[in-house]
Amino acid sequence: MRARTAALLLLPLLAACGDDIIRPGDYTLQGTWAGTAGQGEAAGDGYGFTFVLEQSARNDVTGTATVVVPGSTLELDVSGDWEYPTFELVLSAHDYQDLVYRGNFEAADSIDGTLTGSGFSSEPLTILRTAP
Repeated sequence: MRARTAALLLLPLLAACGDDIIRPGDYTLQGTWAGTAGQGEAAGDGYGFTFVLEQSARNDVTGTATVVVPGSTLELDVSGDWEYPTFELVLSAHDYQDLVYRGNFEAADSIDGTLTGSGFSSEPLTILRTAP
């Protein structure tokens, strides 16, 4: 009875928030994301990243990442944890040092983060959702 009364008391507070309520579904890492790091002034310079991610109900993240540089493509395995608004993903491939991508949601479909390891030292990488 007390739990039901407490829930009923919370309803007006939630209704008062309107559209300002954070909708966790909008801020999931689930989907396909893409961005470029290390862009120089020359056209085509930099590393193109594409992530295909799945997120469990426990906010564990798994998936793959593809890194493209002129003349080369590398496939990586991705694992990590998501805790709105931040996350940490570890990108790994055989014969390469792990790469860590730490990020924060800027909007539901935009993430700002940094790459560290495997030759990167806090290199900025913004990724945008390209598909759910």
